[in-house]
Amino acid sequence: MRARTLALALAAAALGATAPAEAMAHSLAPPSPLAGDGGSVFTFQGRAWQPGGAVQAQYYRRATDRRPFRRRNFRASASGRFTFRLVDPWFYDTGRLQRMCFAQLDTRFGRTFRKCKAFYVAPASAYFMPADGEAGQVFILVATGFEAGRTLTIQLTRPDGPIETYTMRTRRSPALVAGGEFGPVFVPRGGAFRRFQSTPTDPLGLYTAFVFQPDAPARARAALIVRAPD
Repeated sequence: MRARTLALALAAAALGATAPAEAMAHSLAPPSPLAGDGGSVFTFQGRAWQPGGAVQAQYYRRATDRRPFRRRNFRASASGRFTFRLVDPWFYDTGRLQRMCFAQLDTRFGRTFRKCKAFYVAPASAYFMPADGEAGQVFILVATGFEAGRTLTIQLTRPDGPIETYTMRTRRSPALVAGGEFGPVFVPRGGAFRRFQSTPTDPLGLYTAFVFQPDAPARARAALIVRAPD
């Protein structure tokens, strides 16, 4: 019985040794990160592709789309590896599961190989810090998930009705920025912040901020309650 078991094991090993090499080629690692926002940089890494061969990157705004939104051609390295970075993915006012595919006509096997990975792009967001406070204190508005290096418009609606308009610029790289009495504030790539100094005579109640990028569909809202000093 033991001899028969050994024979079966040897037979299985022989079959594995003769499996086509293409089964182990053209691998694509999961993206890093698996989830992010409109300011994130998604990195894709491939290995065991045809060395020096042309590769086409295919970007789908929705994982269910049948046609890519954008294409880009590049070449794998001499070792058959590549690193591809997707910067400023297309984003909406709601989150989306998106997809990147990579295709290569490999002349070693005489056919085209295609590998895909999905990733999640969260919607833009905004918040006040703190979310409520006394008239006369400083408030900070933080926005994230927008494209980097863009000017955002802020429409601040006061409790008594008037709408005030401001702007702020999104960062091209993440950084800790001076937040005054709040200390350093971390602002990611594609994020921005603005200080608002209230006065003791400002109307009390709910303030709402509508933050948007004029040349893109990204939108975010934040709310703040200003109360009378204790």
